[in-house]
Amino acid sequence: MKRAPLIIFLIIVLFIGYQILANALLFGDAKDENTLRKRYEEFIALEKEDKFEEMYDKFLADSEKINITKQSYNDKKGKDQWKKDRKNRGIVRENYIINNVIIRDNTGFIDRTFVSCYDQECSNTETRRAYKKWLYVGNKWYATSEAPLCIRDVGYDTAPEFKRALSLIFQRAKSYDSRKRYSHHRCHNQHLGPLDWVGTECNYKELP
Repeated sequence: MKRAPLIIFLIIVLFIGYQILANALLFGDAKDENTLRKRYEEFIALEKEDKFEEMYDKFLADSEKINITKQSYNDKKGKDQWKKDRKNRGIVRENYIINNVIIRDNTGFIDRTFVSCYDQECSNTETRRAYKKWLYVGNKWYATSEAPLCIRDVGYDTAPEFKRALSLIFQRAKSYDSRKRYSHHRCHNQHLGPLDWVGTECNYKELP
């Protein structure tokens, strides 16, 4: 008889655990590359259809919603302004290419390329490449506004003179806007070379 309360307690714990697992499997997202890729594609599809409120409700991370209301988000990405900005830049349409999906613990990065077409044939284009940061919270993937240029955890071995120069540059940058994160300095891989040489590890050009 003394074992009855313990057995009942174990049954309750197992039942709760089963419910949590079932909810995660039935209603949550798997924490893998394919699921995050699909989630991102659904997010972009809503954007193309100007369904900004649905983007806010279903995809935006709570940490982002703290800083912007649904109305403000809708106004910022609103249909008229969205099309006006593209028209002013001369963009006819934009294509999105997912190059890779990287997951680190509860953080995901979409390595993506934007191709902006300035004519119907897309013969005149502008290409931009960057990452988009997502968070895995409560068994679901959610979008953030962060678009880091670089996601390296450790920088390259760099000559002391380059390290000092970069340090001064990023100190000055942070003095203008302390809220921004300048992690892309870890992607600078400097080499001595001819004066006309340019190269990059971080999706944009830099002089040596």
